[in-house]
Amino acid sequence: MLHISNNVSLIGNQEYINQFRDLYESAFPDPDEREDFERILDRVKGIRSIHDPNTFLILNIVNNRVVAGQIADWYQESKCIHLTYLVVEPEYRQHGIARRILKEEIPKMIKEIKKQNKVEIEALFFESNNPSLEKTVKMTTYFQSKLTTHCRSKLTTCCQFKMTSGCRSKVTT
Repeated sequence: MLHISNNVSLIGNQEYINQFRDLYESAFPDPDEREDFERILDRVKGIRSIHDPNTFLILNIVNNRVVAGQIADWYQESKCIHLTYLVVEPEYRQHGIARRILKEEIPKMIKEIKKQNKVEIEALFFESNNPSLEKTVKMTTYFQSKLTTHCRSKLTTCCQFKMTSGCRSKVTT
């Protein structure tokens, strides 16, 4: 897995970034359902307003090809992370890639944020359009031991509201 968290790592992996852009845009073909990729990259580079999050990319690469990726936003002021987009190539689904990103790579990202910024992460938010709530609840249970606040299953509106308000208040479900 490749973690992209700043301009240096972004520049050094431009081919993988281009592949991920293609995967992201094919997974979310309606521009109204996705964020502009250039805006995402600007936040990774550090080009953002004071209230914009720091953005991280986690890419899964197989044979020099990006087959999955996660976009995550860290809101420094409120000490929370929003997992915004998780994308897996159709032929690589059901192979545990998304699970590995969530169970292994997100905790690594959290550890790095804590180390670099000397802060505790207070909340992790994510949205799910997975009709099978069982998998989402199991993943939330995994994070429950690591974080104090969670948003799970179909509480998309809750997640979006809390993220746009800067995660100032806690949500428990």
